[in-house]
Amino acid sequence: LVALLLATTWRPAPGGWLRGDAHQDPRRRLLRRGGARPGRLTHVSVVPSGAAIRVRTPASSANLGPGFDSIGLALGVWDELDFTVTDQPGLRIEVAGSGADGVPRDESHLVYRSLVRGLRELGVEPPVGLLMQTRNAVPHGRGMGSSATAIVSGVAAAHGLAAYLGSAAP
Repeated sequence: LVALLLATTWRPAPGGWLRGDAHQDPRRRLLRRGGARPGRLTHVSVVPSGAAIRVRTPASSANLGPGFDSIGLALGVWDELDFTVTDQPGLRIEVAGSGADGVPRDESHLVYRSLVRGLRELGVEPPVGLLMQTRNAVPHGRGMGSSATAIVSGVAAAHGLAAYLGSAAP
């Protein structure tokens, strides 16, 4: 899981690729607000409509065989997800690629559940309208960590969307 977190990238739509460097990462300022517990804002904020990010998360070697649970590493196969906050209420999920026919297109989607959990941990209300487009390259059920990839993608997206609040967050 650590390898996935280190290799996962996100970028705001208008900018370039960013990595999770805590010293330069604009998301870092969201972690503490006036004595709040780490990872929580003091009150709820809302991501603005039009906020858009792309998340790329690699497969991992964690389930490929003995020993890989403790010495896993990121592989060169990536899922790519685009998240756009919309004015239109509701969740729209578009899935292409590996396992596209077998994943839900509603609130039970693992990436969406991870996104919502991540936003709530940051004190940010989940968007009322969201378009989530996924291009799955990590095969499902083949030991390459597709579930971990989905969870990390959702958490990374939560941090990326929360970064739109920047210093304007309460």
